[in-house]
Amino acid sequence: MKNINRTVRIIATGTLLLLAAVASAQPPQIQIETLVAADGATAGATLRTAIRVYLAPGFHVNSNKPLEDFLIPTALIPSPPDGITVTEITYPEAGLLEQKGAEIPLAVFEERFAIGVLLTLANDLPVGTYTVPGTLRYQACDETMCYMPTTATFDWGVRVWPEGATVTAQPSEVLDGIVFGGENAVVPSGGGAEFVVPAWEAPSVFETDDVVTMLHDFEILGTTGG
Repeated sequence: MKNINRTVRIIATGTLLLLAAVASAQPPQIQIETLVAADGATAGATLRTAIRVYLAPGFHVNSNKPLEDFLIPTALIPSPPDGITVTEITYPEAGLLEQKGAEIPLAVFEERFAIGVLLTLANDLPVGTYTVPGTLRYQACDETMCYMPTTATFDWGVRVWPEGATVTAQPSEVLDGIVFGGENAVVPSGGGAEFVVPAWEAPSVFETDDVVTMLHDFEILGTTGG
C-alpha cells in the first residue's frame, strides 16, 4: 500500500509539473516584415500591402479558420488612422497537419506565410506620411506542444502624394502571390469598416483532464496543402 501511495504521489507531482510547464512556457518570438506595393498613393486610391511572417524552424500557427472550436485562430487586427480604411484582409491557404489518433487534422500556417491587406485612402485625405499600425494574434505550436496565445505588433508607413503625382511601384513577389478578392479574403462586416475578430480566453490548463494525454499523443504524421 505504501508503494502504491508513493507511486500515486509521484504521478500526481509529475502531472502538476508538466501542467505548470505548459502554463509557463513562453511562446517563441516571430519576425514580421511589412510590405507595400508602391512608394505611396494619391487620395482615393487603394494600396496593396502585406505582412510576411517568419516563424522559428519547426513551428506553426493555427490558421484564421481552425477546424476545431477550441483552437485559437490567427487574426490580423488593423488599427488604421482616420482617413485610411482596411477594406480587405487576405489570409494564405492553410496547410493540413494530421495528428496521431485524431480524426480531424489541424489547419495551420507553417514557418513562412504572408497576409495581404488592402488600404483605401479617403478622397479628402491630406498629403503626408501616415502610420498604419496592426497586431497579429497567434498561437504557436511545435511537434510536442502548443504555447500560450500571444500577439505581435507592426506598422506600415504610407505616403499620400498630391493628385497627379507619379507613384512608383515597389516590386514584391510576396504581394504578387497574394490573391486579393479570392476565397481566403475577409471583408468588413455589415459593409462597415470593422472586422469581426473571434474572441478568445486562454483557458487554464488545470481545467482539463486531457492535457497530458494530448501532449503524449501529439505526433505529426504528415502535411498537405500550401
